[in-house]
Amino acid sequence: MEPVKDRIYAFDTIRTVMVLLGIVIHASMLYRANIFNEAAFFSDPHSQSPVFNVLSDFIHIFRMPVFFSISGFFTALIYFERGVRQLVANRLHRLVYPFIAGIAIILPIHVFSLNFFALSLAKTDNRYTLAWSALREINLESIETAHLWFLYYLILYCVTVVLPVYGIEKMFPAAKKQWTFWFGRLFHKTAAPILFAIPTLVCLWVMDTFDVKAAHSLTPKLGFYTYYAVFFLFGWLCYSIRGRLSRFEKQVPIYLVVAIALFGARWYCLVRYSDTTIPANFKGQLQVVLEVLLAFNTWFFTFGIIGFFLKFFNRPSRISRYLSDGSYWIYLIHMPMVIYFQSLLLAYNLPVFVKFLVVMLATIFVTVLSYNYLVRNTFIGKFLNGRRYPRGF
Repeated sequence: MEPVKDRIYAFDTIRTVMVLLGIVIHASMLYRANIFNEAAFFSDPHSQSPVFNVLSDFIHIFRMPVFFSISGFFTALIYFERGVRQLVANRLHRLVYPFIAGIAIILPIHVFSLNFFALSLAKTDNRYTLAWSALREINLESIETAHLWFLYYLILYCVTVVLPVYGIEKMFPAAKKQWTFWFGRLFHKTAAPILFAIPTLVCLWVMDTFDVKAAHSLTPKLGFYTYYAVFFLFGWLCYSIRGRLSRFEKQVPIYLVVAIALFGARWYCLVRYSDTTIPANFKGQLQVVLEVLLAFNTWFFTFGIIGFFLKFFNRPSRISRYLSDGSYWIYLIHMPMVIYFQSLLLAYNLPVFVKFLVVMLATIFVTVLSYNYLVRNTFIGKFLNGRRYPRGF
């Protein structure tokens, strides 16, 4: 397979935007209104708005599917350009080692922030001391991945997808041409998002859900694993037809308009589903409709967003490149920062939108500043990105 000569700058930008949207979605979760009568520990009882329910759900529908699609593409790039040995070495340094370091270092900070939030909510004195002392209760049996689950499942995909592909290609050399041919045919059909939504719909039906929540356990969840594996494989196969990615750009307005319309229909059905007066059989029918809407909605957004960035952002940008280099660090530390800043604002009677903006902007400021001065040109930057970069400012 011929080497890639031109960098796809749009994919760097997508990755950066999806990381920053992680800050947005996690900053918004605390301020969601309890419109579906769900018990929630992580909530500001005095600052809530249904706007954040819609905002967090909107981002949640496409963020991780797009993320896994781009990750599948880059994994295939390394595999085909450098070989399986280089891929294993790269994934060890880029995924396994940072994941282990994250569990050892970032996870305790995350646990501290959660305890600090609970103590702040209860207006307890000595919050810092008590929150740190609670870290003693962490043991191997209670360890979860928290927001590092993305790294964990990427590692699983590299083991359970890439290595079998390598074995199949060795035993059946013609297999690669066959799946490239059939994927290319499906990819170029006008109804491609609907066709690719079918396996996603099957996953949702098997999981019996229309809301895919993050799996934080170290024990892999088969349904959850399969759901995102579909997007990882999609990105992998996109690499095999990388010369035809402009197909994403051709119907961007249609895909995004359909996606937004499906999202509106989804929310209408969600509100109806939460109505406690509707008959049980109608509720069961609504669940099926919600599963169908989520599957189609996710794929129309995935096609539309990738196409949008390929069409308008596939060019070099110093800011995009800088943030892309820092996206790994921002991803690792943003969650404890978000929760900590939210905790500090619990005591203040401020408009909910002001709190949200303060938390979001403060998190971006701290994560970017810490990346520039503590990571980018240090051993941490080399550990995460494979090399040191000169500071941006």
